[in-house]
Amino acid sequence: MKIRIKNNPKLGDFIELRLRDESADFWITRRASEENLGKPTKEYNPESFGVRVKEDAKSILDSRYLYYLMEHLWTQGVWKAMRVGPVVPSIRKEDIMNMPIGVG
Repeated sequence: MKIRIKNNPKLGDFIELRLRDESADFWITRRASEENLGKPTKEYNPESFGVRVKEDAKSILDSRYLYYLMEHLWTQGVWKAMRVGPVVPSIRKEDIMNMPIGVG
């Protein structure tokens, strides 16, 4: 099945995002200090969001490219701006899944 690109696609149209996903393409730190919040990593952590490019989206989005895109967003402080929680900063799954993504 081939993925259909709709108007105003969101990242969630192309990825699966789960906790405790040991076989994910990479992981995003969901709870951490402000400096590490949203930091992508290639090391499994059960408390991080596992990011996996959907099978039918792999012809459009390479997981290695997505990793570096997430690293760029982290270095630009995008996740700091979206953080929730006064004691332990965290990011929400829906904020990642609803992120607009340009394709084409």
